[in-house]
Amino acid sequence: MRALATWTVLMLVRTLMAVSVCSALLAGAGSVRAQDATPTPPPTEPEQPEPAEEPDTEAQDPLELRVNRAVDWGCEFLLSKQNPDGSWHVEDAHPIGRTSLALLALLHGGVSQSDPRIQKGIDYLIKALRAWNVTRPTGVPEPRRSVYETGITLQLLYTLGPSPRFVNEMKPLAEFLARTFRPGESLWGYPDGAADLSNSQYALLGLRCAAMRDVKPDHAREVWLGALKGVMRCRTPLGGFSYRPGELPRGSMTVAGLAMIKLCEDELKGFGKATKDLANAREAAAAAQKWFVDRFSVTRNPEGNTWTNHGFYYYLYGIERYAVFYDLKQIGTHAWYRDGAEFLIRDQNENGSWGVYQNIEDTAFSILFLRKAALTMPNERDRGTTSTDRPAAKPKKIEPAADVPYVRTWLVCGSFAGDKTKDDMLTIDPIGEAKARPLAKRKAGKSRWMAYTSSEDLVDLWKATSELCNATVKDWMCCYAAVYVTSDREQDAHLWLRTDDGVHVLLDGQLVFDGHHHQAIDLDTPLKLTRGTSCLMLKVENLDYDINLKARLTDPDGLPLEGVTIGLEPGK
Repeated sequence: MRALATWTVLMLVRTLMAVSVCSALLAGAGSVRAQDATPTPPPTEPEQPEPAEEPDTEAQDPLELRVNRAVDWGCEFLLSKQNPDGSWHVEDAHPIGRTSLALLALLHGGVSQSDPRIQKGIDYLIKALRAWNVTRPTGVPEPRRSVYETGITLQLLYTLGPSPRFVNEMKPLAEFLARTFRPGESLWGYPDGAADLSNSQYALLGLRCAAMRDVKPDHAREVWLGALKGVMRCRTPLGGFSYRPGELPRGSMTVAGLAMIKLCEDELKGFGKATKDLANAREAAAAAQKWFVDRFSVTRNPEGNTWTNHGFYYYLYGIERYAVFYDLKQIGTHAWYRDGAEFLIRDQNENGSWGVYQNIEDTAFSILFLRKAALTMPNERDRGTTSTDRPAAKPKKIEPAADVPYVRTWLVCGSFAGDKTKDDMLTIDPIGEAKARPLAKRKAGKSRWMAYTSSEDLVDLWKATSELCNATVKDWMCCYAAVYVTSDREQDAHLWLRTDDGVHVLLDGQLVFDGHHHQAIDLDTPLKLTRGTSCLMLKVENLDYDINLKARLTDPDGLPLEGVTIGLEPGK
């Protein structure tokens, strides 16, 4: 397993502070307001030997109050991660970008700009930007910077207000974005990679913020028109937008593409050259909205006809940006804000962070969603909630019951070498997954299925395949593990899974979960079991180091499944 610490990979999965689309929309935007209220006290316990369980009074509080509690707790987590020099970063990795993101979330979370901790962060940022933007002699390279980092910093500078102290720092950043636009691809990208829609979204958000402070690079309209053409290159036949041209549509990229179209519309008003392109973009937006309504979820990121956990909090905040830009109270029949807020309140970690990694990025995205930060300036509300006002503990998430065993016996095959240039080893299909029916010693591509029983709950797939399947490729590859699940009824189930690295979950050859990642991560994937036997197959990828899995099957409440057996042959 390899943990990628770079900002660029982390931020592919995340989304940022949005910007104004037009003054009319701005007038209609709002943010969650604090309310002077206290949690409902718990009821008096009845006088009986076994008193009834007390109701969850926190869940009965108004949504706005619970949102404010969660935001306050999240802000405290971010403040606890501030470095002594005022920055937010780890091992000097992109300090300007992470500091900008943390400050953005804290300001929208209700922390006053005059707070000494915020001032310390701003002082650090301005000093770092001036060192970043200093004119260098001919032949001296610029410091390495990313589109993501530049875009979010522009968003923060806009949020800090119209003071020359902040506006004067915007011009070099806007010029950098104009200079790094790639006319041939009509998008922005990583310095060493192909252009993509995610980098480009950050670029446009940053340029829009600069424009709202009357800061525009040379040939700005040509850049915006080129970017609109780039968005259209990422349109897919299914209707949604993809990360790069030719890939599957993804929820996070679809809301990004829709937001970018709105930004382009605002910047290209009255620009005759853009008339036809804007008309085509509006048609594309209508098709993308239809695709997204059909696939909408606040718990998973849609991808093609399945789901992924890739960039989940990035995706969730992208929903908020899209909905506010298009002035949507609902997305289809879904109350997007209520559903997303309820999920984030339940999903928050006990230390106030969000996400498996409990990092700055996922926590900041969650705060920005909850505060409806798109199209709004920060609202300095009273953050009077103290630790004594909160419940003693967050409501516990559903976990598998202790008596649910791990699956230790699997059919395994592999390893199968992948394409190092694509990073994602899950994109290969060396065994014909849709029609695969695993059985011991049956051929599987260039390997064979073999029965393997692990001596512990963690199944070491390299040990299994190297010993039984003569696997020789350990890095940049994938392996498979499969079992048959026989149920005496149709029922809902949950697969509790930990894999290192990413995983595809297939049920009877159909992809039900796509989780490409480069770390060990815990997943909870819902499954629908039919009456009879189903083949549950996992494809686990590995870039380097370890490749393993831990898996348990339960009912939706984490309890043992009734009427279910798991074996290596159909019906057994």
